[in-house]
Amino acid sequence: MSPTIEFRGTYGTFKVDALSGLVVEQSPDWDEINAEGGPGYTDIIKVDLAERRAWYAARGVQLPEIQPDGDILDVAFWDQDLTYCSAEDDWREEIMLARYGADAA
Repeated sequence: MSPTIEFRGTYGTFKVDALSGLVVEQSPDWDEINAEGGPGYTDIIKVDLAERRAWYAARGVQLPEIQPDGDILDVAFWDQDLTYCSAEDDWREEIMLARYGADAA
């Protein structure tokens, strides 16, 4: 079995294959999902690990081969309708770059 990366957010957590980015496990927070309506993260089928790595590399941060677990805001993804949803760059610049001690490009 390949290593996994876990992403978390308001609507629960999900794990992806660390090489392909395909979702392999869902742990939804049904209370939050039902309160808000909508699918939460249950419609995410794949995350864009290449985009995540490239975004950080452009700012001088080299992510390890197996990328770290993270927040849903830190990763772009495709949903079951094959709609591409971009990561939240403002959040990345404010939260993550400060954590890595890097500057926004």
